[in-house]
Amino acid sequence: MLAFVMAALFGVPQFATGATTPQTIPSIFEDRVLIQATVNGRPLWFHLDTGANGMFIDRNVAVASGLTPASDGSVTADVTIGSLRATNAQFHTISAYGFASGVTIVGLIGTPLLESGIFTIDFVKKQVLFYPPGSFDPSSAGVAPTPIDFDGHVTRVHAWFASTRATMLLDTGAQISMLFQPFANDVTLGGPVTDPASITVGYGMKPTTERQYHVKPLTFGGLRVRDPVIDVVDQAPPILPTTLFDGVLGRDVLRFFRMTLDYADQVGYFDPRGGKTVDP
Repeated sequence: MLAFVMAALFGVPQFATGATTPQTIPSIFEDRVLIQATVNGRPLWFHLDTGANGMFIDRNVAVASGLTPASDGSVTADVTIGSLRATNAQFHTISAYGFASGVTIVGLIGTPLLESGIFTIDFVKKQVLFYPPGSFDPSSAGVAPTPIDFDGHVTRVHAWFASTRATMLLDTGAQISMLFQPFANDVTLGGPVTDPASITVGYGMKPTTERQYHVKPLTFGGLRVRDPVIDVVDQAPPILPTTLFDGVLGRDVLRFFRMTLDYADQVGYFDPRGGKTVDP
């Protein structure tokens, strides 16, 4: 259910472009956000994951693409994503990945790409746009900027459960939003939707227990979800300490937005689809 990965930060690849106007990144929106990258001359599909502070590739695919893992499991490759190019970009290798509608997904690409410029992830029009330096007009976003905390190369934003503010990981890699138990104790939960189940929050983390609940209205980016269903997780992973994170904001909420992220200025523009009040 959850496609969320975090790992140690690798060197940030220097993606660059010769373009001067906004560029469309080859992408597919079928629940997940997939982008196409050419790695060592081979076109491949990756998750675009704002919750990952590195880039990851299936180990077998890396080897088949002519890449040799180093002792720490990483590989380096020349990468092209649309008009963006990086030389000797570093990937961490992981075990076999999955599939989506016949498209083979070989890994994920996180903030090392996104911090290379300003990106729009448009769940409304189902497209990903990249803005070269000087090509983004903030007035075109249609909404006021929202502060984002880009710390440790992951993105924190604020959401409200009724009148209680939560600090959330902004995570396009997560299928469903979740709250960690310490924060969930401070908000009003409705009846449980599911029985307790085991879940792993983060690649390589130990399993913990989760249960889905109805919660008080969730508000984010000017949009109010009246009766959201949220995972409540007993134990937050060490990579998301509860001193810094109250939970994760996933695609079940983000799908209502045209989301533009400007990591350099630490602001986001979250343009809600349709009206200001929706049902999930």
